Amino acid sequence: MAPAAKPICRRSPSLGFVVTPIKKWAKAIARAIATSLRTREGEFIYQSAAIRMPEVPREAVLQNLPAPKSSTPSELSWEWESLCEVSHFLSELLPLSGMATAGATRAIQRPSEPVIRVLATMMGGLEMKHVVSTNGSECLTINFLYILMGEMGDLYPPKDPMRREIGLSNSEVAELRQVVLADALMLGERGAQLSPGWWRQLGDETSAQIAEAHLTNLEMMRQTPLADGETRRTRNTYEIESVQGGGEEGLGHRKVRWAGYHPSWEAWRLEGEPGTPIKTWERRKTVKMTQAYAAWTAAQE
Repeated sequence: MAPAAKPICRRSPSLGFVVTPIKKWAKAIARAIATSLRTREGEFIYQSAAIRMPEVPREAVLQNLPAPKSSTPSELSWEWESLCEVSHFLSELLPLSGMATAGATRAIQRPSEPVIRVLATMMGGLEMKHVVSTNGSECLTINFLYILMGEMGDLYPPKDPMRREIGLSNSEVAELRQVVLADALMLGERGAQLSPGWWRQLGDETSAQIAEAHLTNLEMMRQTPLADGETRRTRNTYEIESVQGGGEEGLGHRKVRWAGYHPSWEAWRLEGEPGTPIKTWERRKTVKMTQAYAAWTAAQE
């Protein structure tokens, strides 16, 4: 068994010496990478990331990352050249970000969208470097490119400084599509709310129709006039009967069973026969304040 990682003591200008657990640095690195996998907007139009993380200690990266490709007393460097290497490395790191990820992919879901329509996947050529300067300050830098892929299979490569899409060979495109679809399948199996288009790319027509019914029901609910005394908030409030279990680490979903029943809820059914209580996967943050969640948490202790 590997020895337990020791916390790192760092000096804070205002608080003196503070202790930071090694695992916290791994989560910080994972979140920095995941949040940089974004849709095309602002500085992210090029689909490239140049991340700079000051004050990350050398010991933290040595304990959280694989052995560096090159190492000197002042510099450590890593490089994952192939897409396969990148995917293998990130499959263990990215879930620590707490976001919806799988392999080298992050699911991008806008707050206004009930389903996931775009996936961002890192390409080969991921580079990391940790440097200790002459004055003792430390910094970790991370550089990579990524592609975006939409629900209809449209693939968008990164752009060069002239805002022209980088050319990809047919074999590169085929490999990227294969990796993205494999990651999408993993996300779907973990309970991520993929759009109908994504389910059809995966060859799952049943799940595609369920997702379409889900979207149709949501639209019908938006268009139905409110009754006297009813508000949008009360209309969209439903009682959770019980929490049935937890989801994969990194997605933060919980399976819940809803109290009552209505035929329109069939669009959300995950299992069981029509007419029986509905169970769905919900984000932990949306159910954690309920009595059902408190009861489930207490039962796990």
